[in-house]
Amino acid sequence: MICSWTVNVIDPYLHANVAYADTAKAMWENLSKRYAIDDTPKVHKLRPDLASCKQESLEVTNFYSKLTGLWSDLDNYTKIPHYTCGKCKCTIGEQIMKMVDKGKTHQFLMGLNDELFQPRIAKFSHVLPCDP
Repeated sequence: MICSWTVNVIDPYLHANVAYADTAKAMWENLSKRYAIDDTPKVHKLRPDLASCKQESLEVTNFYSKLTGLWSDLDNYTKIPHYTCGKCKCTIGEQIMKMVDKGKTHQFLMGLNDELFQPRIAKFSHVLPCDP
């Protein structure tokens, strides 16, 4: 039933691509393999946007919101792998997430206006490496 529906809703020139599929899953995999859009161009655009993101004339909260939006977009395309077998007891996923969060903190600090925040960052630089 799903196979029939799929054939009826897709463009007729795609029928040849799925004509020999026995199951809906096989149809989906065939179409997905041929026509899925790769995330690489999106990620390639986001990474330079993040790298060049600076506070400039923005308020700190607006700058942070802008960075958070870019990070969120990137997170949609790049997933951190994790164990799904249920047998692993290590905390590698948590460690990787802490590393990513630390990188985001440094990215935020690097994007702040130097004239306004470098003296303050230098004043509190001994606090940054500490855990809350």
